[in-house]
Formats: sequence, structure tokens, C-alpha cells
Amino acid sequence: VHELRAHAPHDDDAPDPPRLHLSAERININGAYLLDDGETMMIYVCSGASPAFLSDTFGVTAHAQLPDDAHALPALDSPGNQLLHAFIDKLNDDRPYAANILLLKDTSPSKKLFTERLVDDRVESAFAYYEFLQHIKMQIK
Repeated sequence: VHELRAHAPHDDDAPDPPRLHLSAERININGAYLLDDGETMMIYVCSGASPAFLSDTFGVTAHAQLPDDAHALPALDSPGNQLLHAFIDKLNDDRPYAANILLLKDTSPSKKLFTERLVDDRVESAFAYYEFLQHIKMQIK
């Protein structure tokens, strides 16, 4: 979401950023990301996010000023905040009810809620999603 302006075709349209693979290698320390799991939209803000982005989008000038595990976004009269709200509204358009919002910082103990959904990553106790599919394919043969 830190690059929403680059993906807004016109000032009045909702942005349409590209989808990223659910992998930690796609996470940049200077960015902010929205992960939609169907019930909750998690906005994960990394500690290197620029003060200009934080101010324009969340109304704070430093990462430390963001609330821990907030369940709502502020409504500000700023272009970045309005683009984020427009993007979230666009994602909610095809649902019978709006998804919950969860704002997470990369320094929060709750960041696991975000990182455990990065299913393209392999962890010690589980396959990556692609490896899992390959494993199932081999089991079927």
C-alpha cells in the first residue's frame, strides 16, 4: 500500500496495485502491505516506512506513533489516506459484509498474524504451499 499512488489510474479511481506472492522475500523494510485473508484485511507497516507516507496515510510522523494492533483506520483528509480507503472499499465491494481491518507493525508481538499467512515460505515444521502441492501430487501417483 506504500505505492498506491503509482497504481491509481486517475485521481478519482481506486488504485489497483499488483498482487504479490505470499512470501517474506517480497516484504521491503520501507513498505506497507495489505493482506486479505477473506475475513480480515491486515495492513502490515514496516519500521522503515517513510515519515511522509506515514503522515499522509495514517496521520503520524513516526512508525512508533502507530497504535499497536488497531482495528480501524483513521479517516483523514489526505490523498494517501483516501486512496487506502478507496482501495479497501474496492476490495469490499464484492462481499456480503466488509472485512475487519487490523493494523499491524513489524515490531508488534502480533506480527505473527501476518507472517504466518505467508504461505509461499517454507518453515521447519511445514512445506511451502508449492511444495505441499508437489507432495500431494506424488502421493496420488
